[in-house]
Formats: sequence, C-alpha cells, structure tokens
Amino acid sequence: MQTRSLPVPDGLEGSRVDAALAKMLGFSRTFAADIAEAGGVSLDGVPLGKSDRLHAGGWLEVSWTPKEEPRIVPVAVPELGIVHDDEDIVVVDKPTGVAAHPSVGWEGPTVVGALAAAGFRIATSGAPERQGWCTGWTSAPAA
Repeated sequence: MQTRSLPVPDGLEGSRVDAALAKMLGFSRTFAADIAEAGGVSLDGVPLGKSDRLHAGGWLEVSWTPKEEPRIVPVAVPELGIVHDDEDIVVVDKPTGVAAHPSVGWEGPTVVGALAAAGFRIATSGAPERQGWCTGWTSAPAA
C-alpha cells in the first residue's frame, strides 16, 4: 500500500478528484477513479468519490495499491515476419494470437517480446504501460 498526503493547489480548485489525482500524482484518470471508488481518497478527513470536487488548500490523503505493470518478456515467435527494419523503425507482419504489446493478464507471446528475443532494442522510456510500444500502428490493405 502506498500513501501520499498533500495540499490541494490553488490551480486545482473545483477539479474532479479523478482529474486532479491524475495531474498531481501522474496516474491515469481511470486508475485515479478506481482509487477514489475504493475509498482511497479523503479531503480534510472526509472520504471522496471520483466525481467529487476539490477545494484549494484542503489536505488530501490518497492511499492505493500499486497496479502490476506489464513486463517485456523476450520470447521467439518464428511466425512473426519482419517486413522492414532500419535504425528508426521496424515493420512487422503480426500473426494471429500474438498481442502487440504486454498487458496485465496476457500471458501469451507479444510483438515486443518477439522483437526483444530477435535482438531488437526496445524503448524503455515513458509510462511503464507504453514502453516498447509505438503509437502509429497501421494495417496494410488486404491483397
């Protein structure tokens, strides 16, 4: 269990709890809402829900259980086709049954894990749930 105690800054006067926690603590808004709905947020000792509003200068108490972050596990996927690669990009032909990236609860192979197993360098910057992931996935038209 992790906890944080902090004052509500003037700039968040009137903000919803979920939106304010996302800004102050770097959570996704969904995770912040889950914390509030589980009873993990109070303002000046009063429990708050996700859509309650904050007042500046109030003392915010937040308690949460950190969520499990997905990990990149290098696993060879022989069916994964490398269409193109250079120093900036890798284009793959992803087979059915292979997830694009790791996610909590998925235990099968992933494109990112297959690329790591094949020796490609995987990005490790940014939010943990986005590491190794690209934001520009597209599909080629059917032949």
